[in-house]
Amino acid sequence: MAKRGPVRTTKPWVPPAWAPGAFAAAIAILLTGIFWFPLWKGESFVGGDTYPYFYPQKTFLSDQLRQGTFPLWNNLVGEGYPLLAESQTGVLYPPNLILYRLFETQTAYNLSHLAHAVAAFLGTWLLARRLGLSPFGSLFCGLVFVYGWFPARACLEWAIIGGAYFPFLLWAAESWLQQRRLRWLVTIAILLAVFLFAGHFHLAFITLLAVVGYALLRPALVPEVEAPASTPPPASAPNAWRDRLLTSSGLLAAIAVGFLLAAVQILPTLELRERSQRFDFSSEHNPLYGRIPVPYLSHIAAQWMWFNDETNPDTVLGGSNRVEAHLYCGLIPLALALWVAWTHFRERRWTVVTAWLVLGVVFLALATGEPLVWLKALPGFSFFRGAGRYGMVTAFSIALASGAGIDRLLSGRSLGTATVALTLLMGVTAYDLYRVVPYVSYVVTVPSPLQYRNKSEVREILGRTPQARVFGPGQNVLTILGVSQLPVYLGIGPAEYFSPKLNPPKLPEDRPPTDDEIAEHVQWFRESGITHVLGQKRWDSSRWPLKLVWQGFDKFLNRAWGQFDMPLYLYELSEATGRLELGQGAQGTARIAKYEADRVTIECDLASPGQVVLKDLAYPGWTVNLDGEPATADVALERFRTVDVPAGIHTVEWLYRPRSVYWGGILSAATAFGGLLALGMTRLQRRSVINESR
Repeated sequence: MAKRGPVRTTKPWVPPAWAPGAFAAAIAILLTGIFWFPLWKGESFVGGDTYPYFYPQKTFLSDQLRQGTFPLWNNLVGEGYPLLAESQTGVLYPPNLILYRLFETQTAYNLSHLAHAVAAFLGTWLLARRLGLSPFGSLFCGLVFVYGWFPARACLEWAIIGGAYFPFLLWAAESWLQQRRLRWLVTIAILLAVFLFAGHFHLAFITLLAVVGYALLRPALVPEVEAPASTPPPASAPNAWRDRLLTSSGLLAAIAVGFLLAAVQILPTLELRERSQRFDFSSEHNPLYGRIPVPYLSHIAAQWMWFNDETNPDTVLGGSNRVEAHLYCGLIPLALALWVAWTHFRERRWTVVTAWLVLGVVFLALATGEPLVWLKALPGFSFFRGAGRYGMVTAFSIALASGAGIDRLLSGRSLGTATVALTLLMGVTAYDLYRVVPYVSYVVTVPSPLQYRNKSEVREILGRTPQARVFGPGQNVLTILGVSQLPVYLGIGPAEYFSPKLNPPKLPEDRPPTDDEIAEHVQWFRESGITHVLGQKRWDSSRWPLKLVWQGFDKFLNRAWGQFDMPLYLYELSEATGRLELGQGAQGTARIAKYEADRVTIECDLASPGQVVLKDLAYPGWTVNLDGEPATADVALERFRTVDVPAGIHTVEWLYRPRSVYWGGILSAATAFGGLLALGMTRLQRRSVINESR
């Protein structure tokens, strides 16, 4: 009888621990290729706020960083504004400092958008896993949340950036609630600070509401949560309330530290808020702006009523618009979420998914704007606009519940069957979400007009006039060419730009202007330092003191505006004073010798003493030196910087050194130092305890 060799047994293959995360990252990148493939090719978004708002900000930032300067003031938009304080440029946001230093504007913008989309998907996947979903259910949750709520808002850069931090902050908060480890509080503080540096505080406010709301609702609605093995055992009844208090206090302390770390961003913004259009010159706060009207909620389930070639939702949304009011997350996810909600209610099964469904309903009510009528006196609610943005939490609750539905649906299936089923469900859902985007978004993707920036005929002509300032259409767009432009478009800006008495008088649309109306308009041109006028139609040079210097199709501007059949007309204003003017008794000459974002140097040769007026915005933080010695700054024409200069040859230097940035920086640095010191002491104390126990 032949001998038998040893019996070989094969163990089933077990994927490494990192495999699910790597697969989720691959799916996240793949989805950006499906939804935003043109961005990978170098094309750009056109439409909405892209060219009037975000590209001008980022172009200015990129130009400054690549010149080796760190700007705190934007001297091109209007008569200037505090760049850091306005916040949405994200001057201190680490990804911006890297991307816009290394790449030209369009590439940096596209990479930022794609990277934050990938991060938002991965953050949602991690959060769903932390909340108990399987890897498959978490993938579906990430698809529904990220690609249900954000593609429609592609014209709003802050949406996808905030979307990346929303799930990560909730993931860190849930980790703290489960594990009570100090590292999660540190993570929350750092994530919040970086989120605030990114600059859109409304989504940060909504995220914190969700974090605090969930932390309060979770123990009340879900007294026992299945937690990882590393989680400490549940507290005994006598100590339960004490532990909950400590847990909540730790969470609130981490949030407070996050704000302190971001003080260098927050203090300048608070200073601007006190001087902004939302404080002095704005109309009464309208909490219903940008809401989801109750009848429009039907689009969540009956999207065919609104998203078709015959219907434009904007026509029925009143004070809102189809971007702010969008909340469609797909029919399959909605059906799965409703199924999970019903089964949980029927079985009296209270889980973290139930808690998020409750929060989803609460935030859906906020998104309609109706509760904000009563909440508008509270901090945050009294300032932020765009009620529909509260729907982001509702979108996540639908996504989470639909992921739980996937887990329930695929429970007990073989890996192969579950993989095929998930692939089909994700494919159908992705198609469903993808096809509605053109009906609700304001942007399209085209070959980037920014590549023609240096070939612009208008830029070449205006470059011959030092410190040119143009009155023209497409608010802020001309600043991409490196020239100052009025009027402006700012989400939160100095109130002077929104004061009726400091803005150009309106010209009649139904008749030619009278001579007096023209004279009033020309006076405003000269007072504001306008040197050129750009129009999309001809101005009557026989009545206006304007000289036509160029007409035709500009390689950059016509592409940026998508107007290929409308020539442009560039005029020079006669007797224009420009940005520098002598006033109140001064006689002689003055010229701008050096003009930088945060520093302006003026050389004067005056026969008699008087004021030298720089027609840039007077704003806290601007100081003036006369021949190297501090001088007293004044304000001319209610908004411009001026200083008294004696007769003779002198040098005037304006410097932007805002105290809000200075004190904010000290507070941020002190908080960081104190936090590191506290962590170090905690670590030493733990080592001491361990050594004693040995």
